Amino acid sequence: MNKHTVARIVACTGVIAIALCAPVVALSQSWEELRAAARPVDVDSIVSVASGDVTDGQAVIWFNVEGSGPHTIEVIVTDVRQGIEHADEDTVLYVFDEDGYLIDWNDDGPYGLASMLNGVDLPWPGIYYAVVTTYPRFIETDDADRFAAFTAPGLSSVAFDLTIEFGTRDVEFGLYDQYDDFPYGDIVYDWDAIVARADVVELEPVTTSIAGNIDAGIDVIAFDVDGPVELTIEVVIETSDHADSILAIFDADGYLVDEDDDGGVSLASMLDPVYLPAAGRYYVVVSAYPNFANTDWDDFLLGYSDYAEAYFDYSLIVERVR
Repeated sequence: MNKHTVARIVACTGVIAIALCAPVVALSQSWEELRAAARPVDVDSIVSVASGDVTDGQAVIWFNVEGSGPHTIEVIVTDVRQGIEHADEDTVLYVFDEDGYLIDWNDDGPYGLASMLNGVDLPWPGIYYAVVTTYPRFIETDDADRFAAFTAPGLSSVAFDLTIEFGTRDVEFGLYDQYDDFPYGDIVYDWDAIVARADVVELEPVTTSIAGNIDAGIDVIAFDVDGPVELTIEVVIETSDHADSILAIFDADGYLVDEDDDGGVSLASMLDPVYLPAAGRYYVVVSAYPNFANTDWDDFLLGYSDYAEAYFDYSLIVERVR
């Protein structure tokens, strides 16, 4: 197996964070024991996320889908710790139906060592189970393709988010292309357009307040720093009670530094704090849900759509962390 480390952060909406079960190491568990250890996540109409933790065992999530069809289920590793032998994000993902029959599985997804089932067909409405392990803790099934046993302990220790989304993803661009009603839309603003749209401001010594407006999907503010700095960046929504902002910051070359959806007040966004590792220009993009940044496997910005669920005025508050 090709061991390399690829970091990929995907920012998702409709997040429901749930602490999963503690890892279980035994190899001889039954399907009934796995079901009993599972924790639920509610499947949102667009995308849902459950947070989990795996050392040398597994995490189990169950979810209920109202309609059959293709779903994209992805493991996004958020923390890599020293495992028994490996310090990497090499996860393995299995999906079973309620009775323990295997639907599909994946070891290394298209973005690296983390796992992803892209457009896996969930053949009927109902309850399914996602089992996340780390390599080489694979699952054996019997002649009927029903869960039988684990093959070995896992060798990595990770925390992760599991995303469940309806549809099939175009992995080259990170967009969903099979469903006309999926609201992300086509890329309109690539990195060159982001740079061209930026309103360049000078930061005050402590706190800077910048007025902005979402009227075409995104708003871009740029500023320069003269060295490594830690900032708090907050969106304060001024003109709408139901607007949902998304906040992202990129370096001068178009690589994502950090992103937030609902970290501020209500549905507003906040990065508290964000560390900027070097001197130079940084670009803050404020968008409206569900217009997240589309990035490649290396976190370079492919672009934004012009979709916005709501238009709103806002203030961007940038504060140096003492």
